[in-house]
Amino acid sequence: MNKHEAIKKVEQMGEYERFVNESIPKLSVLNILNQLDEPEKVKVPQFVADLLEFAKLNDWDLEDVFEDVRNESRGAEISKWFYQKNNMDILALAWILGYEVEEKKRYKVVMKETKQPLYYNAGDKKLFFSMAKIASHFTRQQLEELNFGWVFNCEGVEVEEVEE
Repeated sequence: MNKHEAIKKVEQMGEYERFVNESIPKLSVLNILNQLDEPEKVKVPQFVADLLEFAKLNDWDLEDVFEDVRNESRGAEISKWFYQKNNMDILALAWILGYEVEEKKRYKVVMKETKQPLYYNAGDKKLFFSMAKIASHFTRQQLEELNFGWVFNCEGVEVEEVEE
């Protein structure tokens, strides 16, 4: 029984019920139940979410998922992630409790001297420092794929993490 099922059951009870030779008001029981912690979903990278979705679609169990990671069937990226810190536990919790996909960090890149932000024009598929002060927000991976990974090590460029 989960927390919500327990609350529903207590709500259906009379105003006073006998619990172990003692009458306890229903509101007291509901108050206690509402204070219970609910397990929180863990956050995982997109590639882990993809593996879990694939596994569920193919009726795998958790052992199959761990075996797939061990064999690097989906590539080295997930195995590398899996063996870091407590990620093995995170994968198991994601399987059991559910998960949310981590948002990738996004960055705004600005020339320090001129205050011009980096902008990607999707129509022209061009990247430039904007005179109009319009800025694009990039993931590290996007910047590296656009051959702009150097901005993270350049003294003349300011790289600022942004919230989306």
